Amino acid sequence: MKDKKNRKLVICSIITLLILFIFIPKKDKEEVKKEIGGPKVTLVEEKVTKEKTKQKEYPDVEKKNPITIQESKDANVEKAWKNSEWKTIKTAQTGTHYANFDDNSIDRKEIKLAFSEALNLAPENIEEWWLDGPNSSDIYGFLSNKKTNEAYKVHLHWIDNTGWQPSLVEKLHTLPTSFN
Repeated sequence: MKDKKNRKLVICSIITLLILFIFIPKKDKEEVKKEIGGPKVTLVEEKVTKEKTKQKEYPDVEKKNPITIQESKDANVEKAWKNSEWKTIKTAQTGTHYANFDDNSIDRKEIKLAFSEALNLAPENIEEWWLDGPNSSDIYGFLSNKKTNEAYKVHLHWIDNTGWQPSLVEKLHTLPTSFN
């Protein structure tokens, strides 16, 4: 009798398994498939437009650096440069020009603005230590940045009926101990 019970148990188990396989709904094929490595990427060939072709035919012209480094034989000069984008400080002066270093003269105010242009500093941040020059058209000033104490010698050139144009900046290791 025990044998019969075991047989019935085995048959019932097989029937139960068959019912489960037959009547339980199967999962969608998409659920069964698992993608490895993330979603699939479809490569699409991009159409070349006339605009893109023109860009390839006519590449952008590189913008030149306006600053050119200058050599100096002066041991006190850390580095020197010229900048082709320095603007001339338009003058309010008329007639023949003579450099005037008096504190409140129009020339002195325009010189300070030209120094400001050359150093890219606000005029109030520039300390003027000494102004001089070989003539009325070419002058230089020993200057420092009030905030950083960096020392400079800035050269200016006078352009008739136009104004002062920065021509050279020399960054100095130190200001000279005497000016002459």
